[in-house]
Amino acid sequence: MERFVGQQRLTSNFSSHLPRSGSWLHVDHRGCFSGWNTLLFGKKKWVFLPPSTDLDKLGLSLASPEKGGTVGRTKSKNGEDSPREDIQCPIRFMTDVLADLRGKSESGEVDGLVEVVQLPGQTVFVPAGWFHCVLNLEVGCAIAESFLPRGQIFEKELWGRLCGQQPAFAHVLRECLAEGSYER
Repeated sequence: MERFVGQQRLTSNFSSHLPRSGSWLHVDHRGCFSGWNTLLFGKKKWVFLPPSTDLDKLGLSLASPEKGGTVGRTKSKNGEDSPREDIQCPIRFMTDVLADLRGKSESGEVDGLVEVVQLPGQTVFVPAGWFHCVLNLEVGCAIAESFLPRGQIFEKELWGRLCGQQPAFAHVLRECLAEGSYER
């Protein structure tokens, strides 16, 4: 197993995307790692909700492959590209769900809703544990990377999630920290 800690790379991702593709509401790496996404060209719409958000109370669920959470588009009988109501489509999130979240944010039912339109050359930071949905508005290309934030490793909430969801990794990480066998 590759050993890493601090702000060293966990995963690197170079991606290209088509308009109207993206992802339903999700949290990266089970909420244990932060990440960044730098857009080389294109345009993306991001929506963020803090980790404290009660998704059940809002009637939301995280992306799941069985509900099409990463698919988002389908071909209709006449061959047109269109959203499906029964899948977790990023376009549906940005239209139906986001309008509802904005209303709930204005009334105080939702706290911490953040919307961002990312343009070429801009980097979006995704804090550990934050729920987010992404819609690609144009053909584009991005570079993304996930990392374990150095100053937050033993933060009660983050360490608890890491131990609970990735116990083998947490054990190796603790050993690496104890013996100092990691790069600074």
